[in-house]
Amino acid sequence: DQIPVIAANILSTEKLSPELERETRFKLAKANYRSKKYDDALIEFSKVAQNLKTIEGAESKYMKALIYFERGEYNRTENEVFSFAENNTPHQYWLAKSFILLADSYAAQNDFFQAKATLQSVLDGYSNTTDGIIDEATTKLNQLVKSEKERQSVKQD
Repeated sequence: DQIPVIAANILSTEKLSPELERETRFKLAKANYRSKKYDDALIEFSKVAQNLKTIEGAESKYMKALIYFERGEYNRTENEVFSFAENNTPHQYWLAKSFILLADSYAAQNDFFQAKATLQSVLDGYSNTTDGIIDEATTKLNQLVKSEKERQSVKQD
């Protein structure tokens, strides 16, 4: 993967435009994530996520939460999502993806009530019906309800 080498060359350029720096760091972060270099990815995603007005910044904030989730660091996942929500972003897709991830975090901690409530809030508050968010939230909510019914029937047996 040549991205880290190319990125290092670009980032060492004097008078680098903020747009090019952001795009380069974002591509480097994604390459590090794909290579499972999560600490390096977090460093670059953190830099890009400082500006949530950009699409790369919004996705970077989500990616930080995803890395924490994949590591089982659920409190950090929650903190990232809540800080994302507090800082206005025009990129509602990535904010909604973050809340779906938050629901996954709650479910991983056996807090199914909170997981369902979080997914329901996404369904209630998200208006775009064509980008996959509503479908993803609906599927996850249905899975939670189904597994909850299965757990209840096991308890009754």
